Amino acid sequence: MDRFTSRPVREKLRDGPGIRQVFAQIGMDTFVVQPILCWPIFYLFKEAIDPGRTESRRKPGAVVETAMAKYKANFWSDNIRMSGFWIPACTACYSVPVHYRMPLMHTLSFAWVSLLSVFRGPST
Repeated sequence: MDRFTSRPVREKLRDGPGIRQVFAQIGMDTFVVQPILCWPIFYLFKEAIDPGRTESRRKPGAVVETAMAKYKANFWSDNIRMSGFWIPACTACYSVPVHYRMPLMHTLSFAWVSLLSVFRGPST
C-alpha cells in the first residue's frame, strides 16, 4: 500500500492492484464496519446517556431495545448519508501519502461528527 500511496496520481491511475486495494478498504469500511459497528454503538451510547430517559427506560435491556429500534428505523438514511460522506473521504484518505493520512482522517472525522450532530444530535 505504501508503494501505491507514494506514487503520483498519474501512476496511481495505472496501478490496478493498488486501485483494487483502495476499493477493498473502502468497501470494508462502508459495508461492514460502519453499518455493523459504528451505528449500533452510536445508538447504544446515545440512548445510554440520554438525560431525558425515564426510570423505566434506564434498565440495560430497555436501553438496548430502544437503541436498536432507533438503529433499525434509521438504518437506510444513516448508511446512505454515511456512505455519501465516507466513500469520497476514504478514497482521498487511502490515496494520499501515508504521512498525510492521519491529519486528513482526523479532519474528515471532525467534519463527520459535526454533520452527525446536525443529523442525529437532538433526542428523538
